[in-house]
Amino acid sequence: MPRSNWRASLLGMAFAFAPVTSAALPPVASSSYCGDQILLRLAEPDQIKALSRFAADRSVTLYPEAAARYPLIGGAAEELLRLGARIVLADSWGSGMTAALAARFGIKVMPLPNAADFEEIAANTIAIAVAIGREEQGRALVAEMRDRLAAVSAGAQQPQPVAVYWRPGGGSAGKGTFVDAAMAAGGWRNLATALGRDGWTDIDLETFLANRVDAVVTSFFDMDVRGEAALFGRHPVFRAAQQRLPTVVVPGRTWTCGAWFTVLAVERLAAERSRLFGQRR
Repeated sequence: MPRSNWRASLLGMAFAFAPVTSAALPPVASSSYCGDQILLRLAEPDQIKALSRFAADRSVTLYPEAAARYPLIGGAAEELLRLGARIVLADSWGSGMTAALAARFGIKVMPLPNAADFEEIAANTIAIAVAIGREEQGRALVAEMRDRLAAVSAGAQQPQPVAVYWRPGGGSAGKGTFVDAAMAAGGWRNLATALGRDGWTDIDLETFLANRVDAVVTSFFDMDVRGEAALFGRHPVFRAAQQRLPTVVVPGRTWTCGAWFTVLAVERLAAERSRLFGQRR
């Protein structure tokens, strides 16, 4: 479904499920590590009925301690029914069957759109906040995010160094992704975007060697990485790149998806750019 349709669908769900009074907040749950962090920041604590099985994983969540008070679920419709959730935040992929089953029991699954920039993040945040009866808190969170982005922008200095972004396995991100938006906001030029890459892509080591790169940006290498992803991390060219160039490690939990907390990744990127490159031209 096109991104514009996702947003319209999300907003439609929001207003359809907005409670009449603040005293009747709908019970909510999440089957997504992105949804976990959104609910833990936006929802009333007693409003949350369950979080995803990833909610206690420190590599992908900001609030493992807060998550410990809730049941952790896989997202099956039967679990949601038993827990009494009325609205469930889920990944935009793989939620179709669960949504269909949940709908039979009056449970609405809200797939989380994969936001490409901070305007989409703001719109999605407010839509979710309206849906769960916390519009005021959602608008305040968006205002905080925008203030923090503005503070980073106000302190921005030249130059804009070129960075290659890698996840385990060589995965990267180009134009139209929240990673690219965050790198730009933090004062970096993203190699993938400079090469004309769109969306979720990869940067192989040959391409890396053939282009000017000032730094390496990595995330998620602290996870239990196996298979081909582990081979990439052990490749001598990758290891040499980390020794030859400054490496900026952005904690994966700060940008597991395009959400309000992606501003934390921007702040990390901006601080590291300033520390490493200052005002050099």
